[in-house]
Amino acid sequence: MAYLDRERVVGDYCQWVKYLTYVRMGDLEFADRLESQWQSSHGPPRLQLVAQNMHAVLEVKRRSGWRGVQELLTKWSEHTVTKFCQ
Repeated sequence: MAYLDRERVVGDYCQWVKYLTYVRMGDLEFADRLESQWQSSHGPPRLQLVAQNMHAVLEVKRRSGWRGVQELLTKWSEHTVTKFCQ
């Protein structure tokens, strides 16, 4: 996070990484702020994969709150480990 801020890295993927990091760290207030900022100023993400994943996260958040989002991110992490570390 510090690197992205220090180097002023911008764009949809960077915002997505920041958002996920804050959610995983449990800084949900800042994650909410990023989410609101992203939706109001940029509209939907231009990168298709980021847009799809953001949609999935927002749907889970709507149904199950932040706990559901944390569970989704854990599943995604486990899937990544299974896929690339076997």
